[in-house]
Amino acid sequence: MKSLRKPYIPVFLASLILFVSCSQYKSNLEDTTEFNKYNRVLSDNEIAEIGQTHNSNLESLFLSNPRNIEELTKTALELYSNEGLERVDLENYFGNVDKMNTHFLISLIENNHEIFVNTTLLSEKVREINYIQSVDLLKEHELKTRKELEGIDLDLYLVLNTIYQYSTEFWTSYISQNVTQKRIINTREVCNWREADGISASIGFITLAVSFAAISAVGIATGGAGVIPTVVIVASLLRIGAASALASIYTFTKCDQ
Repeated sequence: MKSLRKPYIPVFLASLILFVSCSQYKSNLEDTTEFNKYNRVLSDNEIAEIGQTHNSNLESLFLSNPRNIEELTKTALELYSNEGLERVDLENYFGNVDKMNTHFLISLIENNHEIFVNTTLLSEKVREINYIQSVDLLKEHELKTRKELEGIDLDLYLVLNTIYQYSTEFWTSYISQNVTQKRIINTREVCNWREADGISASIGFITLAVSFAAISAVGIATGGAGVIPTVVIVASLLRIGAASALASIYTFTKCDQ
C-alpha cells in the first residue's frame, strides 16, 4: 500500500484497489459477466447506503467538534486508523478537495465519453442539481431524471443527487443548531461543502465502475492524475460515503477558520 500512495500512481492499479475493497456493492457486479454501460452497476438500496454512510460519518467526525484542519486530521486518524488510513492519505486527499467540483466531474465525463451513454444529457443534469438547494426539489429532479437517464449514467447521477440530499439534510440540521446565521453566510460565500462531498463520491463511483470495465484511461485526459488516485485510496479504505464525508467537513472547517 505504501507504493500506492505516490502522487502519480497509475490510475488503473488504483482503481483495482477500490474495486476489490468495495464488497458492499458486489450484488450487481457478481451478476454481470461483462461491463455494459447500458446496465446499472448499483441498486437503489446500495446508493442509499452511500448517503446514509456519509451522514453517519459526518456525525462521528463532529463528535470532537474539530475547529481546524489539524484537529480534524487528528479526529479522522482516531476514527479510521484501524481501517489503514494514515496521515499522508489525509494530507493528499485534503490537498485535492478544492479540485473536486462540478467542472472537474463534467470534464471527467466528457473526456471519457466511451463509458457513458449520453454525456451531454448527463452533464446537463449534473449542472442542474448543483444549483438546487432544497431536498424536496432534488427529489423532484431525481424522479424526472430517472425517466431520462439509463445505465451507468443513471447510477452516477443518483450517487451525486443522493449525496446532495443527505448532505443538505445534515448541514441544514447542523447549522440550525450550531452556527450563527452571519457565520454561515460568510462561509457559504467562498465554499460549497455539499459540492465537495458529492463530487468526491461521484469520482469514487466512476472509479469503481471503470475498474470493473478494465478501463485505465479515466482521469488522464482531464488532468485528474493527482485527484483520482487520492480519492480512490481513501475511498478504498473507508468506502465512498465516508470518504465524501471527509471532503465535506474539511471544506467547512477550512472555510470557517
